Amino acid sequence: MALDHGLKETARKQESMGVCFLGGTNYREFLAQKQENNELTIHPGEIVDEEGNKLGTHRGLAFFTIGQKKGLALPDKKFFVKEMEPDTNRIIVSKTASLSTATLSLQEFNLTPDLQENKKYQVNIRIRGIDKVPSLPGFITLHSNKLKVDFEEEAWGITPGQSIVFYQKDTVIGGGLVKP
Repeated sequence: MALDHGLKETARKQESMGVCFLGGTNYREFLAQKQENNELTIHPGEIVDEEGNKLGTHRGLAFFTIGQKKGLALPDKKFFVKEMEPDTNRIIVSKTASLSTATLSLQEFNLTPDLQENKKYQVNIRIRGIDKVPSLPGFITLHSNKLKVDFEEEAWGITPGQSIVFYQKDTVIGGGLVKP
């Protein structure tokens, strides 16, 4: 399509994926640079276990995601991020919590076809945006302005704020944001 419009340079470029406009900079470096330039305020906070015991400190919630182990700088490397509390600026870590789920419910979503109430539709589900993680098979069912999402196998590490997109074959039929 780019060639059809005379955009030869654009046609040679690879497709943008993930955090696509950072020019090779990873997002943590990008955030750190914005913070150094006073364009963004990110506050350090506590890392606590599930009982609330302080284990360490973090450099800012924006640098972490649910399920992450790398970068916690804790002596015990078996901890992973279980939860993040924006109100207290704390990261709660665990060694044993389950981050797997077989179902979730969306209250805010968009669907392109009109779906019948209480009817299950087979879909492929993308959770982590545009990346190399494959889609997961599952079902969606509309119930009183809520969309129930059932995974055929448990999905790991679904995080509030992530996009969730539903496909039937190669066609996007809807999506929404995972809420806490």
